[in-house]
Amino acid sequence: VAHHGADGAADGKVADVVSLTRERHFVLGVATQALYVGAQVGIGAFFINLVTETWPNMTSRGGAFLLSAATAAYLIGRFATTALLFKLSPRTVLTLYGLINFGLCVVVSLGVAKVSALALVMVFFFMSTMFATIFTLGVSDLKGSTMRGASIMVMAIGGGVLLPYPMGRIAEVYGTPSAFLLPATCFALVAAYGAWGAASKPM
Repeated sequence: VAHHGADGAADGKVADVVSLTRERHFVLGVATQALYVGAQVGIGAFFINLVTETWPNMTSRGGAFLLSAATAAYLIGRFATTALLFKLSPRTVLTLYGLINFGLCVVVSLGVAKVSALALVMVFFFMSTMFATIFTLGVSDLKGSTMRGASIMVMAIGGGVLLPYPMGRIAEVYGTPSAFLLPATCFALVAAYGAWGAASKPM
């Protein structure tokens, strides 16, 4: 009986996952989350390189100080956006923040003295609630599959491995600023998810 029970539970899990693949907003949400986490990790990994390359006479120690400021901007963004969510829908906020960070990363990629570094600090403010917002939109309306969907969404943090290597290759050939076109692309896709992909429609 125990054996059959285990088989039944396994079959239930498989059926659960199969049913989740029919939920377009969930599937796109997992992909978007992976890309967002990839962008966040890539930005953190190349932050000091970018700052020291684009800010005249900036040392690594100074870059670390700016990274601390960026982390503070991230924290402030969490609180500020929580208040904003009382007035705007999560999809609107995600779309808006994605578009803003796309623009900021393009500015970063231009390698403008001081301006690019400050733009990168601001990117942290607008990244602050992306993970939580994508997560919430992705698992909405999943009904009995919500817990399974949430666990898969959390696994999307594996996307952190996606950008550092290609960003490093681009930085070696074209300079660190150019590498930030990859996070820019990810943020454009985050905005697209907020605008269209997060709508609850079956595939």
